[in-house]
Amino acid sequence: MKKIAMFLLLLACSLPLMGFNGAREQKRAQLYLKSGETMQGQGNLDAALSFFDKAVRTDPGLAAAYRSRGFLYLQLGCRDVALQDFGKVIELAPLEPAGYVTRALAYSEADKAKAVADFKKGCELGDAPACQFFKQMAPAEPASPAL
Repeated sequence: MKKIAMFLLLLACSLPLMGFNGAREQKRAQLYLKSGETMQGQGNLDAALSFFDKAVRTDPGLAAAYRSRGFLYLQLGCRDVALQDFGKVIELAPLEPAGYVTRALAYSEADKAKAVADFKKGCELGDAPACQFFKQMAPAEPASPAL
């Protein structure tokens, strides 16, 4: 009987590690994200940040939570922290242009070269507004000499 109880306890502790708890955690993280977006929309930035932090802790793979939190950090004037979050978005979804575009927006005033590079990458991944920003910000190509 003792072995069965020990087995059941071990099984209960290991299920979340095996992914059986994942769907519930993902749903909870999505709810935190939506709540944060609602609070941000209402101007309650402290509550929004708290919800975004909870979303990231609950599901560290939720790129949208890092993106939303990054925008909030930009709104709060914390560009360096926002850049970290946008970098995490790129790490989690390297083929999604949104991560590059959001990071480019954060760089646009402080580091034009990095902003241009990120807008270019976003453009290459198919984001039309990124292409427009890239064209506006990229240095003009020198005219080639006539032969």
